[in-house]
Amino acid sequence: MTVFELSPLYRHSNSVTLSTTNNTSVSAIVNQRFVQRDIHDLRITSTQLLPVTNTVSNENNKEKDKESIQIQSSINGNLVLAIPTPILKSKHAFIINTSPATRHTNGAGTEDDPYAKLEIGQEGAVAMAWSKSTSVNDAVLVWSASHLKISIFRLSAPTSPALYIHNPKLNPPVGFSFRPKDGRYLAVVERHQGRDHVGIYDAQVWKLVRHFPLPSTSSDVADLSWSPCGRYIAIWESAVDYILHIYTPDGRLLSTFTPYTPSSPSPSSTPTTEEDQARIDRSQSSWVGLGIRCVEWHPTGDWIAIGGWDGKIRVLSRVGWVAVAELSCPAKVGGGVNIWKEPEGWIEKTRGKGIVTFDTPTTTTTSLNPLRPDLGRPNPRMGISKLAWSSEGKWLACCNQSHPTALWVFSFLSPSHSSPSPSSSAQRPALHFRPRLQSLIIHYSAPGTLGTSNEKAQGIVREFGWRPTRGQEEEAEMLVATTGQGGFTVWRETPGVEGCTAEGVGIPSRTTFAPVALSFSPDGSAILLNDREMFAVAYPVEDEDIERERDGERSWYEDDD
Repeated sequence: MTVFELSPLYRHSNSVTLSTTNNTSVSAIVNQRFVQRDIHDLRITSTQLLPVTNTVSNENNKEKDKESIQIQSSINGNLVLAIPTPILKSKHAFIINTSPATRHTNGAGTEDDPYAKLEIGQEGAVAMAWSKSTSVNDAVLVWSASHLKISIFRLSAPTSPALYIHNPKLNPPVGFSFRPKDGRYLAVVERHQGRDHVGIYDAQVWKLVRHFPLPSTSSDVADLSWSPCGRYIAIWESAVDYILHIYTPDGRLLSTFTPYTPSSPSPSSTPTTEEDQARIDRSQSSWVGLGIRCVEWHPTGDWIAIGGWDGKIRVLSRVGWVAVAELSCPAKVGGGVNIWKEPEGWIEKTRGKGIVTFDTPTTTTTSLNPLRPDLGRPNPRMGISKLAWSSEGKWLACCNQSHPTALWVFSFLSPSHSSPSPSSSAQRPALHFRPRLQSLIIHYSAPGTLGTSNEKAQGIVREFGWRPTRGQEEEAEMLVATTGQGGFTVWRETPGVEGCTAEGVGIPSRTTFAPVALSFSPDGSAILLNDREMFAVAYPVEDEDIERERDGERSWYEDDD
């Protein structure tokens, strides 16, 4: 069983973030002031007023709009990048050093002045990001306007000129990817002489190590992603085509996946079942719809899940890079699937206090009413909008825009039923690839309020993610989701026949607090929940931790921010 400790609410000015590698701080901007808090009790550990202008002129030059600031934590958590928005007008940023011991060594601030000002240049910028190299993590990447270049500023060498990567095709959050775990190499989508290329750069010395074009002169890359194992790079094209390429970091093309193309290779063997024949027929038919919408690597890098605008999820195996599973989100769900429905008005009835278990329907089948997309508008609300693997890779959660109030949870890896050998009895059982729909979570939406143009409709899934596991034996994995209401949804594994449960966790508040975003601390011990003005931190407490927590309650530091 898991319960939650909830912190009081704290204000922020539309920007709050957790430290990315350590588990010590949460940073926020409050009225042009940077405020850092200890993650355990939320006491203020650092604060700094930033010298930004309070107003900027709008296009009509009749009114004054307040300038806002976005923040990003560096890989080590000691440096925070504060970006005034809009960046094109401000043309500068601030680097805040929250560690006094390193202010003289990394070029960010001094003992009396704990921040440094970064001049972007007259061309302005559209985005900024930290380097993710774990060995040399003091570089800031700045994307200039009109896709001219990426400027690389090294804080350890403040007097040295900036380095440049020319002609980036895309702007963050797409178009670039660091190699996971160590961040040693950076892959960037570039456009040279009318053709898409990929450049591989060494993030320690910022040198080009590989540069290769896409296989076709008409390729239109939408994004790329490095596999968690670091051995492969997935590159997929725009929504006009359903095409995904698998490359090695040295530029070798391993495979191209095109399920709706007549040029797909023929199977080497005769299909044995009707399902195999139907899959072959689909792969050899023409396709006039939209293509790939999202891609997510399995934590091991052995599989990659592709979510399409057609509402299907295709899972490729690194053995041959062929589709080993094709999943869908059916409008009618029958037996064998755990269905959970959010109780109507539970937040108002409980006043946001306590945990409420979702209802299970009494009928054997449950039907959903899909929204009809407006096909006359660009990027219609349809298809798989997000995929998320669990930390151990046993579960895959997805959201289908045709059913915006539903969360689908697929199980992929199940324990082997064969008895372990005596020599391996103390080890975990082997896992086998068995994809199936395990759970469906349906959030409540008042009749008539859910529409294709209603952004504030009740019950729409705004954000979801898996809690990072702590590496403990048989640790239950947990999925958390926000729907813009005064609480959040938790799905987790449980022992028993059903194997899972879905609950609503209320957030008591005297003011309106409707979290729409969430993020986890690296060890999963804290969950940051925020809307546009307030944030709170939820602390999961396991059974084994309850006795320890009884020895002393967590004390909170409240202030008038």
